[in-house]
Amino acid sequence: MDFVIPQNFQKDNEFGIVQVCYRMEDEKTRRSEVNAIVKACEEFKVNQALIITRDQWEDIEVGDIRIKAIPFIQWVIG
Repeated sequence: MDFVIPQNFQKDNEFGIVQVCYRMEDEKTRRSEVNAIVKACEEFKVNQALIITRDQWEDIEVGDIRIKAIPFIQWVIG
């Protein structure tokens, strides 16, 4: 896990778990990134996380955990 931001755990529109990944197009890479996020969410008892990528948009659901993948530029400009 790249960033854990505990003060964001209880905020609906903020992410307390953040992973950074250049690309997730390779299935092995995608699986590794998603598994790391899921483990962190379970450990910290949160149900949403963010993956910052170079240029990929994706919404991923694993059980009750929601993971949003967005491009770096979108994250920077908010």
